Amino acid sequence: MPTFPTFLGLSPHAQSPTFRLPVYAGLASMLAGSVLGIAERGLKAFIDTTMVRKSAYGVVKAESVSMQRRVAESSTELVEARRLLENVCQRFDAAMLADQAPMSDRDRIQFRWDAAYIAELSRRAIERIYASAGAHGLYEGNPVLRAYRDVVTACHHAVVDFDLVSEMQGRAILLGSLNENPRAAPFA
Repeated sequence: MPTFPTFLGLSPHAQSPTFRLPVYAGLASMLAGSVLGIAERGLKAFIDTTMVRKSAYGVVKAESVSMQRRVAESSTELVEARRLLENVCQRFDAAMLADQAPMSDRDRIQFRWDAAYIAELSRRAIERIYASAGAHGLYEGNPVLRAYRDVVTACHHAVVDFDLVSEMQGRAILLGSLNENPRAAPFA
């Protein structure tokens, strides 16, 4: 069986609508959900620590306006990423109910773009708070460091690579096509 139809969900062996979904859209969405969960865990650990952490001068770090701004911005990014992920899941559920493979190019790239954007919002959020975690943030076993490391590493995976997927999304918007080679694996 050639790769291209299989990756589009057109395998003759697929008995369930789940297996008739495009592979890259599904993989990207699954990875994005994991990345978001890791970032949310890191933010919670940062908040819990910052609420009781004191500066060298005895001032509670939670009183710092810069800390408050970082937490506000990162929290909002993760809330919006969660909202987008829920929308992605609802659209996948609708696609499985419709069970009409193959999915359009536009829908495939939109799923992949949404997943990459969820991962990117998660990366931005965790990088922002990690930058203000202080020297304790460098200790092995620190939950904020672990979340930062895991999110940044996951965001390097090709299915959610922000540069690659943003190029595909822009191409689809501006040119109306992904210009895929039917003898190779599809892009989205």
